[in-house]
Amino acid sequence: EFAFDPSTIAGASIAGGATAAVSLEGTRVAYQVDATVARLDLQQIGTQFRLSMIADPRYKSTIDGHVTASGRGPTRAWTVDDVDATAVVDLKPSTIGGLAIDCARLDADFRDSLGNVRVLEAVGHDGNASATGIVALDDTGQSTLTVHAYSANLQPIGKLLNQPVTGIGVVD
Repeated sequence: EFAFDPSTIAGASIAGGATAAVSLEGTRVAYQVDATVARLDLQQIGTQFRLSMIADPRYKSTIDGHVTASGRGPTRAWTVDDVDATAVVDLKPSTIGGLAIDCARLDADFRDSLGNVRVLEAVGHDGNASATGIVALDDTGQSTLTVHAYSANLQPIGKLLNQPVTGIGVVD
């Protein structure tokens, strides 16, 4: 385990006192992180670490918040079946791809291709969303995710998803 002094990575600030740990357990890697970040830009992280799926300009971000996460997986390339993780993420005012978020919270586990979303809440200028329940990402599991979302302006969400969407939306 190691503790951070105030640091910068890919343009994002990591507050002093943040901790991280990585360990190898045979053919599996385990990790833990507890950090407060500021000005985290998903696009910049994608560019810096060659993660093409988020290096796209639509993921230009300014994310401020705190994350506590732990997990384990194989040392080889991962699939969704291999993920075993727990995360609590609290966002302060942030933007992701032009989508303004006043605050957000995620408290969830993921293992055996099942996500257990205890809390997902996001509040922004143009809307809000909340969800709780199970998300199954395999052929045999059953999803029981309950979602409520409202947006007075779908255009920023459409831009983030690379879809031509406009108008007002409600999902229950």
